[in-house]
Amino acid sequence: MRLTCLPPATWFSPWERFRYQVQKMDRFVAQSNSRVRRATRAAELEENHGQGVISVFHGIEGAHALGTDVRRVREAAALGVLFIGPVHLSDNAYGGSSSGTNSGLTPLGRALILEMNRAGVLVDLAHASPRTFDDALEATVLPPIVSHTGAACRP
Repeated sequence: MRLTCLPPATWFSPWERFRYQVQKMDRFVAQSNSRVRRATRAAELEENHGQGVISVFHGIEGAHALGTDVRRVREAAALGVLFIGPVHLSDNAYGGSSSGTNSGLTPLGRALILEMNRAGVLVDLAHASPRTFDDALEATVLPPIVSHTGAACRP
């Protein structure tokens, strides 16, 4: 998607871009004639599947979309976000990425995971560096997920 296709408020704000994408998905669901529904619990996934309905749910690939305000986790959860990955394609204020350094979670990354646990948002470890991965496993009390992954050889 070209930047010019997005509303101006999203051009320089990953948070506003996230909010816009949630609104866009919600419009798509509303226009689907009940063929697509948002799911926020496992029971809804099962119910939708049993009715032949496609389920969608929100996640955030890279917590840089939150800026550095971990309190935004609560707003994201209220918008239906079920999981957040602390990092994506590069290191950020929360930790090291598999494409960046092998640094682990930062103090802000630990605060993020604490807030995610409080809000019931799962930690997605896709794109995490090995140290970030291990640090996140130690920090979370909720079961982590890896929404997608590749394989790497470790010596």
